Amino acid sequence: MKWAPENAENYATLARLDELAGGRDGEARALELRQKTTQVEPHNAIYWLERAMSEDEASEPEYAGPDYLRARELFPMSPDVNRALGEYYLRQWRGDDALDALRIAVAGDPGFGPAIFGELWRAGIDTNVVLKRGAPWDRETLVAYLDALAAQGALDDAHSVWRQIQALGGGATQDSVQYDAFQYVDALIRFERTDELDAVWAQVAPAEARAARAPGNLISNGGFEEPVLNEGLDWRVLPADGVFVSVDAAEAHEGSRSLRIEFGEAGNLAYQHTFEFVPVESDADYEFTGYLRAAGITSDSGPRFDICDAADPQGLNLATDDIRGTTEWTAEHLHFRTGPDTRLLIVRVQRSPSATFDDRLSGTVWVDDVRLAKAAN
Repeated sequence: MKWAPENAENYATLARLDELAGGRDGEARALELRQKTTQVEPHNAIYWLERAMSEDEASEPEYAGPDYLRARELFPMSPDVNRALGEYYLRQWRGDDALDALRIAVAGDPGFGPAIFGELWRAGIDTNVVLKRGAPWDRETLVAYLDALAAQGALDDAHSVWRQIQALGGGATQDSVQYDAFQYVDALIRFERTDELDAVWAQVAPAEARAARAPGNLISNGGFEEPVLNEGLDWRVLPADGVFVSVDAAEAHEGSRSLRIEFGEAGNLAYQHTFEFVPVESDADYEFTGYLRAAGITSDSGPRFDICDAADPQGLNLATDDIRGTTEWTAEHLHFRTGPDTRLLIVRVQRSPSATFDDRLSGTVWVDDVRLAKAAN
């Protein structure tokens, strides 16, 4: 600064260092330096932005506001400037002005979308106002908004955004628009919004996943003829130490593939890592069928099918007999009635730990032709 007092970047750099040092003294010095920076170089939008943010932090909104506007005057389409200005307006309860600025920020940098949309929801800005004021939103931006609302559990608001996405037309699963609403689907699962869940999944699931659901079968991809999506209402496989899961094209009960679960000295583990969420009706009778085949299952507690209420596993929890040793394909059946509050089931491959202390599970089990349907009257 002494050698080159006309170089504004020196003042700006020292201001950033003082701000990093923290404390009131550091923040006060940073603000003084940023005021000096804009005096030396009054035509740099970033310097005015940093000055405004320092004034904002110092609870001086009467100075921060004009300086945010000066930054935008110098760089009107800057995503960073407009985001900072929009967030300032939110703190000042100027919702319309905030939306105008934040719309430019998201358009310029879509990566800002999730954070900005979350801020708008927490600030209490009505979703329909956001959709109208920010129009026209493109599909990618609307999906970011959908995900942000889903992450907050604001599913009524998310449904409004979902309808807007559908209104755009053009096909919900086009790869060219990088459409992905699985986070919304997961939120619907988490809050058991089953009335919406099936309809949304029918829109967002890949075509091959929809085709893999046989007529009358509530299980998606029950024959594992298509890749496991690990999302939505398809099978999910979580990692477990010593367990290897894959689709096996050399072994099947029906069709050409099955799911292979190999326990490679997995220890005496509790396994429930392969599962699928299934929407169902309350107070209704259901029939379950699935096929298992085993090779070299060493434990006295082998794998089995398990079905439980996703919200209340103790209220509804059924299991087939476990399978041990080496077997051919074996049909497993369950008949049950859902409870008055049951809306979502978890169907899974499960193994309970053995009561034998040193029992170590190894071997392979294949899963195929899994079906769940309402029982005939």
